[in-house]
Amino acid sequence: MKKARDGFKKLLSNIKMNALSRDDNGEFTIINSSTNRKRMMNDSSGKIWGSHPNSKVWVPSKIYVDEKDLQQTWKKQNELCYWFKIPLDFNLLFSDYADYYPKHPLAPSVDKIDDKKDYTVDNIVICCRLANFGRNVYPFEPFQTVIDIVTHKTKVNNLNDFYND
Repeated sequence: MKKARDGFKKLLSNIKMNALSRDDNGEFTIINSSTNRKRMMNDSSGKIWGSHPNSKVWVPSKIYVDEKDLQQTWKKQNELCYWFKIPLDFNLLFSDYADYYPKHPLAPSVDKIDDKKDYTVDNIVICCRLANFGRNVYPFEPFQTVIDIVTHKTKVNNLNDFYND
């Protein structure tokens, strides 16, 4: 019999690729991505999107959430993507799933509300990767307007109207 999958455990392991988790001594030292280890050494990959004024320097966040916190966040969101209000399939996180693709746009992802803060229960939402990657460094609050434009809840004839509001 096949072992049951824990989508929240997998979701947490994905966060650990981009953040610091605690070692056996309780110190925030573990980072599970070689790319992010290089970023921590301040090499050339430390900036996202080049050297534009809106670029941000990557500073690793600390993880203060566990699988149960992720599950509670998911339930609080009525088990829907925070941004698009659509159901998400946690199976899309597993490479042996028939519809799996690396970084599938509809796979669940954890988005921090304030990118400068750590992964805490009050600073995360669960959304699809499409929304999380799309938001990236864009501010959390105005991103809802972007979602409303993409989903046709807000009609915009010219994007200059959006930027000039």
